[in-house]
Amino acid sequence: MFVNVIAGVDGFDGGRDAVALAMALGRGRGRLTLVTAYPADRRHSPGFEAVQRAEALRVLEAARMEAGVEAELLALPDRSPARALHQVAEERVADLVVLGSAHHGPLARIVLGDVGRVVVHGAPCPVAIAPKRFRGASPRTIGVGYDGSRESRTALEVARRLAEEEGSALTLYVVYEIPPLPMVPVAGSTTSFDELVAGRRRWAQELLDEALAGLPARAAGTAVRGRPAAELEAAAAHHDLFVVGSRSWGPVRRVVLGSTSDHVAHHAPCPVLVVPRPAEAAAEPVPTTTTAVAAG
Repeated sequence: MFVNVIAGVDGFDGGRDAVALAMALGRGRGRLTLVTAYPADRRHSPGFEAVQRAEALRVLEAARMEAGVEAELLALPDRSPARALHQVAEERVADLVVLGSAHHGPLARIVLGDVGRVVVHGAPCPVAIAPKRFRGASPRTIGVGYDGSRESRTALEVARRLAEEEGSALTLYVVYEIPPLPMVPVAGSTTSFDELVAGRRRWAQELLDEALAGLPARAAGTAVRGRPAAELEAAAAHHDLFVVGSRSWGPVRRVVLGSTSDHVAHHAPCPVLVVPRPAEAAAEPVPTTTTAVAAG
């Protein structure tokens, strides 16, 4: 599925994690490009920039050698690593950009730093983020957040194709949220709180059943009551890869994180794949019976 993969390398553990995840998702089926950026400055002599470039290429070669993978090495003179990755992804029509986590934060968790956040927001293709110290293989279990929006349907289709290609188990998650008690109508209302809960549970289950009907028989799903961000983070602990979509507004074919997908991308204990908005996406209302879980 991913045959033109770009991995961001920074010379630290995050770059190694990104290369490892790029290998796991690409599986050597196509082209892998390792990209780094170095701070070019016109005030410096050409000789100084040549030294910077040589050091950047050394970092890339070290990452390639450590991973034992065939890859193109690309060092770009740019003070913004995020801009450099966007540029390469657009020029080469990349299928996937892969990032590692920031240096700080807990092990085996995703912690997006400033560069990672900028790369994810506005990326022209799916972005995969590796947790710290990731050294895994191809995903055997894939989870996906789903709310019925076009963005989440796109995320589901990517997850389905990847699961089919990898022979992975696929699980859908629909999270329905009950408003706080003060927000529940009381005076003059003909609907009790229990009826409201039952109605939202039923809506979520119907949405889930409809999605599962179009998937292979081995796909599974669950409707969960709670806060979407927290519930999807918890669900991610049971998977090798978790897929979320972009939010329902913003440029088409671009990644724009909403609050839920942003939380998952920052805190999940497994790799996260963020899928950009589909080209045909149009403005559509967020479902009133649940909080958007895949589109954020």
